[in-house]
Amino acid sequence: MCSSDLASRWSHRKLFFVLAASYVLPFLMVVSLYTYSNYRFERAKAFELVREAAADAASESEMLLSESRHLLNRFARRPMVATLDPARCDPILRELQQWHRLYGNLSTIDRNGQVICNSLGLDAGQLPSYRSREWFSRVTQSGAFTVGEPVLGGTTGLRVAPLVDPLRDEKGNITGFLSLTVDLSRFRPLPPRALPLPGIEVSVVTSKGNRITHSSERGKVLSWLLQTRVEQDLLNKIRSKPRGGVEHTGGDGVATSYYFESVPGTSWIALASVPTQLLTADARRQALHSFAMWLLVLAVSAVIFGFILSWSQKRLRERDEQTRTVVDTVIDGIISVSADGKVASANPAALRSEEHTSELQSLAYLVCRLLLEKK
Repeated sequence: MCSSDLASRWSHRKLFFVLAASYVLPFLMVVSLYTYSNYRFERAKAFELVREAAADAASESEMLLSESRHLLNRFARRPMVATLDPARCDPILRELQQWHRLYGNLSTIDRNGQVICNSLGLDAGQLPSYRSREWFSRVTQSGAFTVGEPVLGGTTGLRVAPLVDPLRDEKGNITGFLSLTVDLSRFRPLPPRALPLPGIEVSVVTSKGNRITHSSERGKVLSWLLQTRVEQDLLNKIRSKPRGGVEHTGGDGVATSYYFESVPGTSWIALASVPTQLLTADARRQALHSFAMWLLVLAVSAVIFGFILSWSQKRLRERDEQTRTVVDTVIDGIISVSADGKVASANPAALRSEEHTSELQSLAYLVCRLLLEKK
């Protein structure tokens, strides 16, 4: 033989490990890719719930404003409202909260911003002027339905969002304004169903960063004393386009995922948020579960490979022992040589003739060369 039994045995072992590695490495690559893809899918699915919450809040806000504008149009057609006579205030103003508890006040206002009548029925000397309010110049210039920034109502003491529509005469000229304020403590534009992901918060903010409302996942409106404005960095991100998703780390150091959607026709923005860690927690759990299952499959495969390797080595040892027994008991001299023609081993019969050792070495070398040339 031109190679030793030991070398042959080692070649089998190496071949076995190469085959095992050719199975395990691609398997691990496929498992890693699958786990990562599954993680991204689960995270996208969780973020879709945040997007739906923002879309529902935007839809609810749009519906509120549409209904409010419809009410203002109905009130504007009433003669006692259109005349703007402080001596003849329409009784419907005082009945507002009996029918619509979401609203704080309904006021008729002249072209100079002076309140003529309102739901509280105050005397003329107690009625405020809205000329200095930020919405007054906007509604005067646009002559259209206007949504004002949230303020603390001067007559109601409530935090409200003013909705203002112009009053016009028969020629279409503006004669005054009709203001309807939304009581923000009652305005909760939460999704109609229970929020599907723990930790989601839904807010409605203006483009200036003032909060219209801010509700937790428990449906409770948070105190306005805690936080009434959105951080400027976050505000810059959500004002850049009508809808989309962003990630933002606040002053508290907590990374949060947001989805925002503008309320059509207004400066309002519906904003749903959830801590990024909570958003990815379920995705990580699902990915780790899948990875653990694949590792279990790999472990079982490794046990099977180990059993096959052990069995193969045992068979090789048995074959070597059988070969060694035959070689040691024959009367003929047998030698094994390495690939370079050197004697690697010899049986007892070959070793008995020590005087022929050099001749055996030369013969083994020649035989090995002949066999190699035939290959």
